[in-house]
Amino acid sequence: MTEGIDCDRALAELQDYLQREETPGLGPLIEEHIERCAPCFRHASFERNFLQMLGTRAASIRCPDALRQRVLDALRRQAP
Repeated sequence: MTEGIDCDRALAELQDYLQREETPGLGPLIEEHIERCAPCFRHASFERNFLQMLGTRAASIRCPDALRQRVLDALRRQAP
């Protein structure tokens, strides 16, 4: 573990970090922690690979038009 952040904080911020949406200044601390902490490194590697696989698979799958329209209609009805 490194001095900047602990495992709990690194893992809590991991999804934002992997999607490049982390709090400004937190990215280098997360990266440093992941590089030095074997359990967090393994977790981050799994998550990174999983997100990459989802992105690859999702690019080839499209929601049926009828379902898409039903969801959009439901969202419009819920809008204030």
